Amino acid sequence: MPELTVAMPAYNTGRYIGEAIESVLRQEGVDFELVVVDDGSADDTVRVVRGFPSPRIRLIENGARRGIAHCHNVVLERSTAPFLAHVDSDDLILPGALPYVLTGLRLGLARAWRVLIAVEMLTSVSLGLGWLIFGAREFLATDVMLAGIAVIGIVGLALEKLVFERLEHYTVVRWGMLAR
Repeated sequence: MPELTVAMPAYNTGRYIGEAIESVLRQEGVDFELVVVDDGSADDTVRVVRGFPSPRIRLIENGARRGIAHCHNVVLERSTAPFLAHVDSDDLILPGALPYVLTGLRLGLARAWRVLIAVEMLTSVSLGLGWLIFGAREFLATDVMLAGIAVIGIVGLALEKLVFERLEHYTVVRWGMLAR
């Protein structure tokens, strides 16, 4: 079973799809499948896709125009990998982009967590860690403040260890992009 499914919906992109497929196939150390869904193209899109002998490519033909949402649903139904990436049939994918995506995910989640706590503090929501810490400050309850900060740290550490390290292992470490 591949680790990643690359979805590529296509409609009348015979002029471009060859380069798009080549850019995906050039990814090194990645166990992936490329699922191309042709949405009833009237040009040579299907012929170009069939011209690639790679066993990593699966071509699914709709037969008639069904729309991009249908193409995405077809890929979701037939994907055999736990992760899904999308590349348009007239786009190129740059090698080594995945570590940056993973870093962005980590930073985004960390920022969202801090913003949630800050919003709780500013809006005086009567439930939540921000409210607990902010309210304890008025009574100099340092034990409550430290406990709240510890919970924030523990949740952040749990997210890192249980989610992001596993995701990193399944992607960048196994693909040889990062040594552990």
